[in-house]
Amino acid sequence: MITYCLSVMELKTINYFSQSMKPIISEISEVLDNPNHPEYNNLLNDIQSIDLDELNKFINEKDIDFYIRNVKNIDLERKAFFLSDCLYNDIACRRIETLVSNKERPMPYDSVNLKNILINNEKLVDISCFEYNNGLIFNNFSYRLCPSIDQDNSSYWLFQEIIKLIFTQQKKFYIRLDPFFEKPINEYRPMLYKMTVYGKPLNWERLKNMQKDDFGQFINEKEYDKYSKTDYIWHVEKNEIHFTCEELPTIESYKIRGSRYFHAIFDKLTGNIIHCDGAIRIYNKAELDNRMRIHVKSVDARKVGKRVKIFKTNDILNNQDFSKLVVSFFIWNDDLLSYFSKNI
Repeated sequence: MITYCLSVMELKTINYFSQSMKPIISEISEVLDNPNHPEYNNLLNDIQSIDLDELNKFINEKDIDFYIRNVKNIDLERKAFFLSDCLYNDIACRRIETLVSNKERPMPYDSVNLKNILINNEKLVDISCFEYNNGLIFNNFSYRLCPSIDQDNSSYWLFQEIIKLIFTQQKKFYIRLDPFFEKPINEYRPMLYKMTVYGKPLNWERLKNMQKDDFGQFINEKEYDKYSKTDYIWHVEKNEIHFTCEELPTIESYKIRGSRYFHAIFDKLTGNIIHCDGAIRIYNKAELDNRMRIHVKSVDARKVGKRVKIFKTNDILNNQDFSKLVVSFFIWNDDLLSYFSKNI
């Protein structure tokens, strides 16, 4: 059984900050600066409930004083950073807990506004059910694509690629909504991010002629990242090649993020992608330990953990659009960006 929540505190502000559209520490500062804010008293309650031993441990381990600018109230600033870290981790844990729920209509589909919207057996919704205005709109409420990892903006670039394919090529996509995000449109002020995300097509002619499986693995050597390695395989099945790729979290991070898991089918006759989907796989510690010992090419690797789909399309995609989807889904994975930016 997976243990999800990390904080021993019962945080009164967690529901509010789980719908945050900016860094939590920034929003905490805004609430603290406004005694009339509806969450002001709840935030003070959360700050007052902080365990001082845990706070001091956090300050020393994170070297938090380096980030503090308000030297007039350094104690409050330290507690704000500590609370931000607790909220960040607890929200990520609770999102995983919700995503693996067996409820027929998990959040946010159980809301009054979405109670009649059709979802499939993978808990995905047809994106065409929504209007688009810098986000997904349904009956004057806004929604967003579920983050693929613990960072709230981890699906931002993937969503941009999906929207582009919908509007320019009329492709059909099914997506998983963020379980915690449902805002009236008059409160919807999304952050906008800029980043060049591009993956050049691979050597697709070589793929067309491939007769045996091709696979590999990238080991992440950046200690500050929360993923350990990335496995991939191109598996030949007659006139199709199945691409499977999984980015595994570190053992220390399994409570706040799953793996990112991508699957696609390449048609050797046409040279197009005829299906692709992105998911997260959620592991407990024992499952992740076992998964670390094997490669994604192994059938046993696909039996471990619980898979939660984030998006899916069965429309035909060309090589370039597929490459952009992959690198957008695996945003911040430099190994895959490099892999898709050169021929194999």
